[in-house]
Amino acid sequence: MGKPFHFKARFPIRHATKKKKAATIQPPEKKLPGVVIHIINIPLSRSERQLKTLFETVGKVLAIEFLPDNAGKRSESVKIAFSNEDDAISAYFKFDGSFVGHEQPMKIRFMDSNLQVPADHGDLPGSFSEPQYYFKD
Repeated sequence: MGKPFHFKARFPIRHATKKKKAATIQPPEKKLPGVVIHIINIPLSRSERQLKTLFETVGKVLAIEFLPDNAGKRSESVKIAFSNEDDAISAYFKFDGSFVGHEQPMKIRFMDSNLQVPADHGDLPGSFSEPQYYFKD
């Protein structure tokens, strides 16, 4: 018998390969001390000092953290940590639905799922029936 036949491809054969997406690394979420509320619709023009001054009208603010958007830049969301539940609840009733120099009202949510907002809050200071405006531009 003769020599074995070796086929030589004229064009290189390329196998379909899937490109792997680069993994986006998110920094670990740091735990803020105290009772934390999450607020959306905070204008980008507002500073940490302005927000601290505003929210300290209802209680002691321990920390403020601006949350990044998908691109890693500052978004219109912020977390604010209060020293106790009463201050966080007062902030909710005073500022939820209020305007901070923005066309859209602030929306406040509690980060602690165990925290319950009392249904009857008419006697709490800072309960408003009309929307309030802060930092009017």
